[in-house]
Amino acid sequence: MTLIVEQAHAGVQLQDGGRHAVAHLGMTTGGAADLTMARICNSLAGNNPDRLLPLLEIPLGGLVLRASRPVVVAFCGIGFKPAVNGLPVEAWRSLYLNSGDVFSSGYSRRAARAYLAVQGGFIANEQLGSCSTVRREGVGGFDGKAAVLAPALPLAHQPSEQYQQVSLPYAEQPGLPAVLTLDLVVGAQWRLLHEAATVRGQDLAADIKNRLFRVSTQSDRMGIRLSAEPLVCVRTAMYSEGLCSGAVQLPPDGRPIIMHVDHQTIGGYPKLGTITPAAVDLLAQALPGQWVQLSLTNAAAALQQERIRQQSIQQTLNGIWRQWQ
Repeated sequence: MTLIVEQAHAGVQLQDGGRHAVAHLGMTTGGAADLTMARICNSLAGNNPDRLLPLLEIPLGGLVLRASRPVVVAFCGIGFKPAVNGLPVEAWRSLYLNSGDVFSSGYSRRAARAYLAVQGGFIANEQLGSCSTVRREGVGGFDGKAAVLAPALPLAHQPSEQYQQVSLPYAEQPGLPAVLTLDLVVGAQWRLLHEAATVRGQDLAADIKNRLFRVSTQSDRMGIRLSAEPLVCVRTAMYSEGLCSGAVQLPPDGRPIIMHVDHQTIGGYPKLGTITPAAVDLLAQALPGQWVQLSLTNAAAALQQERIRQQSIQQTLNGIWRQWQ
């Protein structure tokens, strides 16, 4: 049982929750760039929300698939215009495709990524607990070597005979504001950077608070570059140290780089801190030119907000899952 690829591009990749506890091997976590959207899409396809099965991440759009046999899919994306056999369908819902039906994702000018999940997931061999595609490392994907999509994508099983349309309520569907506010937890090196700015008669905290950045065209799954008038930065001799998704490096040119899901495992630039998981998801949807603002916070406040967010997400996933029972 397969989905036939009628049209795709190199950016369309197989992703899941990523590889964890592998940084000591020099490998990144990877996984879905917008993890929250991917989890919702997985559940809408009728999969247990306790595990994110392999699904397709679709940057910008441009994916067209034909069902070789009946299959249940779900599609999630902001501003995309999906269609089945040329007829518009809604996003954020499950879809039953009969043999020969053609699904197209459409395109979006509002958000960077959409997701397509299938009931039961796609078939791919896991490497270090994940089949997520990381092109730089040459791992993951359907062939295990991060190759572009093959002409036919293997599916795990036949769809349930008790199919019903399941959708995410409109009020719960995410959107993108004109300016993305990213909560930044200041790190251990913040003091170094702040003191350097103070010596030069500048206030780094106030400068960041009042600054609007823009997402640069030099951005990808490895890192998001922000363009703006440079921040004050002193180039100090630093040992390279571990990096995590969301870490905000400040290179000598004063323009921040935010580590994304395919980030390198170590880096030596000073770091302002780390944006929150919610901000990482939000940034995954930012197109080049998107306005971004950094909002300083502390670890305790960020942790409390993330707990509340995860509880809300779990309630949403459980509500979707109950519709499938």
